[in-house]
Amino acid sequence: MHSERNPLRRDALRVVLVSNFYPPNVVGGAEIVAAQLARELAATGVDVTVVTTCGPQDGIREEVQDGVHVVRFFPRNLWWNYARFQAGDARSLPAKLIWNLRDSWNRDAARKFGAVLDTIAPDVVHTHNLKGLSPSVWAEARRRGLPVVHTMHDYYLLCSRGTMLHRDGTPCGQRCLACLGYRAWYKPQAALVDILCSPSRHLLDVHVKAGVAARIGQYVVRNGLMPPTSVEAPANNAVPQLLFLGQLRREKGIHVLLEAMRTVRRPVQVHIAGRGPMTEDVRQAAAADPRLVFHGFLAGEDKQRALAGCDALLFPSTWAENAPLAIAEAFLNGRPVIGSRYGAIPEFVAHGDNGLLFEMGDPLSLAAAIDRMSGDPALREALSAGARESAGAFTVQAMTAAYRGLYERVLEQAQARVA
Repeated sequence: MHSERNPLRRDALRVVLVSNFYPPNVVGGAEIVAAQLARELAATGVDVTVVTTCGPQDGIREEVQDGVHVVRFFPRNLWWNYARFQAGDARSLPAKLIWNLRDSWNRDAARKFGAVLDTIAPDVVHTHNLKGLSPSVWAEARRRGLPVVHTMHDYYLLCSRGTMLHRDGTPCGQRCLACLGYRAWYKPQAALVDILCSPSRHLLDVHVKAGVAARIGQYVVRNGLMPPTSVEAPANNAVPQLLFLGQLRREKGIHVLLEAMRTVRRPVQVHIAGRGPMTEDVRQAAAADPRLVFHGFLAGEDKQRALAGCDALLFPSTWAENAPLAIAEAFLNGRPVIGSRYGAIPEFVAHGDNGLLFEMGDPLSLAAAIDRMSGDPALREALSAGARESAGAFTVQAMTAAYRGLYERVLEQAQARVA
């Protein structure tokens, strides 16, 4: 492996971040968080290399992106995992079984990652989502005596889908036989990790209860995002404007929202932005109900305008969310959230403070929350103030400071063992 990066600074903390995907290859919040962290670490003087994946046709690629050295390679398998997130992708059950067996311990990923470690010689390895890379990268770090920090963004160590959901989007209740066999292999691999992190207490508690344990300890570190350049005052529109921003999938609760709108009594307009398997359901509902406005997928400035123009964010998820970035984005824009009382959502949405909670999967409970917020301008203003106060916990600066503290802690432990 060769590098076109700037000369290595031996006086700087040197960190290798690992994420199965990295911009411009984005399918969820984990890679956005990894990118935000990498950029902020680099901006604060840390020597950062990101290791991520690419397609089989790309070989090994290196680049500098926003001051961050990025190394991309294809971990040899039947396909690049990113392809599974493209529209219309379908694979046979035997092929998926073979792919997952290879991904349980990908030797090619280990070899290529080991070469990166030998070239970079980092102080700390910090891993994020590993689907497509496998826990073999942890073993390569341990083999070289490098401390490992791992951030869990989903249920990867406990569930083959990482979601604790059945194929139809319903919760599995942690009794899935397939996952019991899966976690018998993956759960013990956490012993290769020094510090285990989670953006929510809920996700961490689920793993600790299941017996997942790191060598030094477990910590909650909130996901952080770069705040908008300016935060507009609460909209307080004459007709309240509410926003759903996310994937149009059953587990995101879009069906609960559509059903709730049948019984909402007060004047309100609901904007729906996203894409997914339920796109046509949303399109048809919007055609039949003038209170529903479907925007399709929004990103960048279009998404920012939607957040700035709404009075509140709707988050009716029906699965045990970890740390939804949409909620962080809402708070950073000073917008309260109407969210399900489920998973980690109540950790972030404090009922009556920075938003309202309703009973998960209950359209009538959601409709009552919408009516309450829509009919009370003073409440919307108070909740917006609470959202602005909550925003400080979700900045990239706060997240980066917390991780730097953990890097120092794990390095001190490593040095103590040597001494």
